[in-house]
Formats: sequence, structure tokens, C-alpha cells
Amino acid sequence: MDYAVRVVYGIAVRTQGISRQRISQMAARLRFMPGGSGWAPLVDVAGYAAQRRLVRLLQLPLPAGLEAVLVPRRTGLPLLIVGAHATAARKNFSAAHELGHLTLHQAAAGASRTRSAVRRTEWESDRFAIELLLPDIVVQRYAKHARGRIEEVAARLVVPPAVLRQRLRELGAARTPS
Repeated sequence: MDYAVRVVYGIAVRTQGISRQRISQMAARLRFMPGGSGWAPLVDVAGYAAQRRLVRLLQLPLPAGLEAVLVPRRTGLPLLIVGAHATAARKNFSAAHELGHLTLHQAAAGASRTRSAVRRTEWESDRFAIELLLPDIVVQRYAKHARGRIEEVAARLVVPPAVLRQRLRELGAARTPS
């Protein structure tokens, strides 16, 4: 992907830290691509990305603990390999995480980075996945009264329950008056 295409689609091109607000904006931009999901839950991120020709999707067995892998290519679309044996929720979150790398860190691909830079890019990609799968309005609509039903709501939104719990805590803390 060349620089002009990254700018047109709003893909961040800097290699320094990206703010939470910018990550949220980038996730919203992906949700609202032409024909996108808008504020509906994204229950198949990998399929969504493949349909919009952001990646070429493959489903293959992956080693234990690995649910998705993004493989950049010199020509053609990057490959998004989704593990055949992971749960739907883990596949969905992992695919969203990998899309975070594609969207936020395309310019840094292949560059040698420090351990702290790697940790930062992983955090940013996790943040992107959370914002993509659980934006504020989706959480309000589906998980507002989720007490005691976190697993049920997480299954409906196709996200891991721990991720939904974390997002509920974040949004609850944001609404608590100081």
C-alpha cells in the first residue's frame, strides 16, 4: 500500500505512539466504510475485511494459542490467516487485532523496533480491536444491563467475555463523576 492510499483511507503513517482518540477514529472509519456495519455488532471481522478487499482471508490450523496472523506481501493484499480451531470470539478479536496492525502500523512493517515499541504497537492493536468490536454505542445498546449475563452478551457480540468486562469497566469509569 503506498503512502497516498494510506492517507486517503486514513491509515496512520507515523511510527510513534497513537492516541486512544485516534485509534477510536480509525476503528470507526473502518466500521463505516462503504457497505460497512455502522453501529451493528461486527460478528465476523475477518469476513468483513476480506469482503472489503483489505485482506485475503485463509482459514488454516495454527499453533495452540495463536488465533490469527497477518502476513504482509509485496504484491497483492496481505494475508489474514485465521486459526481453524479457535473459538469464534477469539477469532473475531484476533482478526480485529491484526486489522489494527494493518491499519495503524503499515508504515512500520519490517522496521527494527525496540521492545517498548513492540509492546506499544501490541497495545495499540488491542485497543483498535476493542474500539472496532465494542464502540461505546454498541456497548450501551447490548451490554447496558449485562450484570450476571456477561457471557451471554459476549457470545451475542462474538467477543471474549474478558474483553467485554474490560470495556464495561472502562466505559463505567468514564461515566463516573469525579
